[in-house]
Amino acid sequence: MTADDINFGDPLMDDPDIAPPSIAAAAAAPPPRDDDDRPRPSQATKLVELALGAGVELWHTPTGDPHITVPLGGHREHHALAGRAVREYLARLHHTHTTRTPGSQAIADALGTLAGMARYDGATHDVHVRVAGHHGAVYLDLGDPAWRAAEITAAGWRLVADPPVRFRRGRALLALPEPMRGGAVDALRDVIHVASDDDWRLLVGWIVGALRASGPYPLLALDGEQGAGKSTAARMLRRIVDPSGAELRAEPREIRDLMIAASGGWIVALDNLSHIQPWLSDALCRVSTGGALSTRQLYTDGDEHIIEAIRPVLVTGIASVVTRGDLADRTIAITLPTIPESRRRPEADLWRAYDAIRPQVLGVLLDAVACALRRERDVRLDALPRMADWALWVTAAEPALGIEDGGILRAYAGSRQQAAEQTLDGDPLAVAIRALARPWEGTSAELLSRIAPAGRAPRGWPESPRGLSGALRRLAPQLRRVGISVVLDRREPHTGRRLVAIEDMGARPSPPSPPSPGPDSLIFSGDGCPVAPSPTVTRPSPESPNDYAGGDDGDGGDGSTPAFDMEDSDDDNDYRS
Repeated sequence: MTADDINFGDPLMDDPDIAPPSIAAAAAAPPPRDDDDRPRPSQATKLVELALGAGVELWHTPTGDPHITVPLGGHREHHALAGRAVREYLARLHHTHTTRTPGSQAIADALGTLAGMARYDGATHDVHVRVAGHHGAVYLDLGDPAWRAAEITAAGWRLVADPPVRFRRGRALLALPEPMRGGAVDALRDVIHVASDDDWRLLVGWIVGALRASGPYPLLALDGEQGAGKSTAARMLRRIVDPSGAELRAEPREIRDLMIAASGGWIVALDNLSHIQPWLSDALCRVSTGGALSTRQLYTDGDEHIIEAIRPVLVTGIASVVTRGDLADRTIAITLPTIPESRRRPEADLWRAYDAIRPQVLGVLLDAVACALRRERDVRLDALPRMADWALWVTAAEPALGIEDGGILRAYAGSRQQAAEQTLDGDPLAVAIRALARPWEGTSAELLSRIAPAGRAPRGWPESPRGLSGALRRLAPQLRRVGISVVLDRREPHTGRRLVAIEDMGARPSPPSPPSPGPDSLIFSGDGCPVAPSPTVTRPSPESPNDYAGGDDGDGGDGSTPAFDMEDSDDDNDYRS
């Protein structure tokens, strides 16, 4: 008889003075030993041993978040240790080797041990979502079961089986089609309708900008009447770069919801907004150019939970929803035309046509990224607009897109001018400043009294001179775009009073000039971009001590090692990317 045969629920069995001697002796006996006379390990210990024996790599991000890399059948998968996929992997691994199911506490204990090893003994690596930069190259995660990526350099692009960067995959991430060569980005115009060539250039510029490994990224705002196809266009644009099971989201209720959405995918797409509240406008500015949110990890402790993300953002609405100047200055605004009934197509036919061109369109966009990498440092602009890094990037990519030099920026300048006009027309204070006789100079209190509305003040009207100064500071960039200069905090020579000066600037500033020729015009022929090599699948050599130093070919254990579930944890949204 063994200890497993004892009925520990019987109170008689708990008292060695009452229980039969053989049973009492069995209960007091030491645990069974293996053949080498060592105590049998616990389930948690066994789980750790099985994981290490399968060849996993334990590491952490710069913020200390523990991760695990698992070699599986010729590729590697990267997961957060806190994710559901790792718990399921350990349970399957244990069952495969023992035919027994581990307890939940054993899995939790094993994860705690592995997390400690990852944080204190593992190397430090960045972790990315969908798009990453490394040693001058851009990597695009294809999202397929083989964990392949497109590697894009100045010489072209190819498919790689084991990229040197570490991608994580959220639960909603979907696979991209395998890119193909020889297409044209204009094929999208058959399924996405825009009103003008300038709008088309802006749309293409936003897509190419979304494939840049680092920000900033301008926000794309699509508006138009019902039936203009805004939501369909938004879905199509997202699927080109970052297909997801949660393509379009409703307006977030708080900043935390927005940041979780931003860290869980590459593109943030908000659909059918009726307005953008001030807090959301400020938050979208941070997502566009970079920002972070820090909260408590748990309600019972003081550890920080850091969410940091810089992302391309897309919003749709019937009317223009970008009304605050700071966000408008980061926005590409496009009004989609209403589609006549004679040109409407069944939705199934539309999506079949779209899916047929996706691989070629993606291949052209990868060509454009290679072109941008080759030419970006040599592009020269007479004036740099807001989002200057994006401006240089898309200008460098234009030859591969069939767009004339400076075409995207000329369209962008016109879009910003239009956005400034719309922002000012929708702001009562801006309307009052534009109606003020100029030049004008005085204190903030005097100006507030001068422009005070006759009746009830409109919503958002500044209630104090200090509030007026803050509002004018926010409006000043848009006012300059329409030829009005607002100078704050000018000191009066004799009294030292702080004055506000408002005056006309004369002619409105002209759009940025096209880029002047750089060394590329002497190096390249044809469209100014190199010819990409044939697509191949290769395993790149490691470029730094932290990179993966070889494959797992010939690892006999892979055959019996269970694969990860493609879904990741709800808890893995706090990592740098």
